[in-house]
Amino acid sequence: MVTITSSGAPTTITSVAIVPTVTGVPITITSGMTGNHTLGSGSSEVFNLKYSPTAAQTVTELAKLRITHSGGMIRDVVINGGALDTVLSVNPDAIDFGPVCQSKTAMKDVEVTTGAPGGIHMNAIAGGDLPSAPFTFAAKPGTSLPFDMRGNAGTVLDFTASVMPTTQTGMISSRVVLTTDMPVMSSRNIDLKAEVLPAGAGASPASSRTRLRRRS
Repeated sequence: MVTITSSGAPTTITSVAIVPTVTGVPITITSGMTGNHTLGSGSSEVFNLKYSPTAAQTVTELAKLRITHSGGMIRDVVINGGALDTVLSVNPDAIDFGPVCQSKTAMKDVEVTTGAPGGIHMNAIAGGDLPSAPFTFAAKPGTSLPFDMRGNAGTVLDFTASVMPTTQTGMISSRVVLTTDMPVMSSRNIDLKAEVLPAGAGASPASSRTRLRRRS
C-alpha cells in the first residue's frame, strides 16, 4: 500500500504506472486512481500494489511506481522485494484404504508441511473442498485452519482421513482439496478410495495350513 499526499498546493495526478527494473516482474496496481485525479492541499490517495512471484528472486529493486502529476513532474517510488521457493508437502498425497466392510471405519493419518524456504498460508477446508460421504477429512487436535505455515518444515499440520461405508459396495472414491496462497499450484488434491465389502465378508479360506511330507 502506497499513500501519496499533497503537502503543498493542490496537484493533479495525470498517470500512475509500474516501471520494471527486473524484466517481467509480476507487480500490478490493484486499486487507486490511475490518472487525472486532483489532490487538494493535505489530501491523500492510496494505491495498492500486488506482487505475485512465480520463481525465486533475490532481494533487489524490482520496479518503480512512477507518478506523473501537474506540469509533467515525475515522482518515482522504488519497490524492493524478493521471493522464496515454496513447496507444499503432503504425506501421503493419495490414500487407498483397501477393502473395508460395511459399517466399519478405516482411518489414515495425513501430514502437511512445507518443503522449501518459503512460508505458505493454508486456507480453511470447507464446502466443496471436503470429500463426499462416506469419506471424511478432519484436523487433529492442535491443528486449525486457516494457518500461516513457516518454511522448511517449520510447521506441521496433522489431519485424519477416514471412511465408514454403510450401504454401498464396490469401489468408491472422493477427493480433498487443499488451497493455499501459492501463486503456482494454489490447490493440492488428495485422492481417496476404498473397496467396500458386504458386512461380515471375510477372507476365503479363513486360514491355511501347509503340510510337510518327510522323504526317506
